[in-house]
Amino acid sequence: MHLTNFHFYNPKNYFYSKPIKGLRGYELGYRFAFNGKEKDNETYGEGNAYDFGARIYDSRLGRWLAVDPLMSKYPFFSPFNYCANNPMVFVDPDGKKIVDSKGKEVKVTITKNDDGTIKEIIYEFAKGTTKEVKEQFNANAGVIFTELGKTKTGTEQIEKARDSKYKEAFELNNGLNTDDHRVEDGRTKGTNMGWTSYIYIKGPDGKFKIDEKATITHIVYVGTIKKQMNTEGSTQSNYTLNQNIAATAGHEIEHATEKNLKMSMDKKNDPDGKLFHGSVEKDPNKIGNQIRNEYKK
Repeated sequence: MHLTNFHFYNPKNYFYSKPIKGLRGYELGYRFAFNGKEKDNETYGEGNAYDFGARIYDSRLGRWLAVDPLMSKYPFFSPFNYCANNPMVFVDPDGKKIVDSKGKEVKVTITKNDDGTIKEIIYEFAKGTTKEVKEQFNANAGVIFTELGKTKTGTEQIEKARDSKYKEAFELNNGLNTDDHRVEDGRTKGTNMGWTSYIYIKGPDGKFKIDEKATITHIVYVGTIKKQMNTEGSTQSNYTLNQNIAATAGHEIEHATEKNLKMSMDKKNDPDGKLFHGSVEKDPNKIGNQIRNEYKK
């Protein structure tokens, strides 16, 4: 491996990258350098700028030569900033959006038993995925998928998430859900065992729609599940912790189906409730109950 760049990061949040003359990669006319991007030597001089696709990055100034085309999504940052002023955590793959450096796609391959449950599940990580990221995946999505795979309905939910047109992520949160997410449902604060987070934006017609480029995150609150399990007469008290985790995750995955997301956006676009859009909890509740019932068989 040959070092072709040095990176200097100072407290003023500027991030610089310049070629080091004398190194073999530089002398052989190496085209790609900082962040793996191609140098634009013809326009701006040797090693002075890099082409990210959406815009050019000037390594002499430590900033872009044009504003971020998605700057409206980050109103709290300068449109000329790099990686939200935090290059230790974030990367900018195309000069437009900021993504977590750990947000790589995982290919999931499932082999089923005759009863529809999982016989084997294989995870194929993207090239270059670190051991730490793999461990984090296995400790979150891996635990959830293992338990979901013990039931036919749970296995089907994994396939829904895998085959979705959206990127979907999973998080096991050991704490309590203390957010009052659904005041309109009349629920007691902190009793939601799971939550599905997504981003919606306004379309050209002025109506809200799901941002298909953003990741949908399913959160399972283990602390809240344990609390419900210790509540006398609760449904959760009849099942193990892992079974309740699976039922909650299956419930949350259903919230990310096209049907459920459409209902959510219909309600968002009809704040006065003039139209009946159906209950966004009906199908997710049905899925959760199906998973629990299959554990009893």
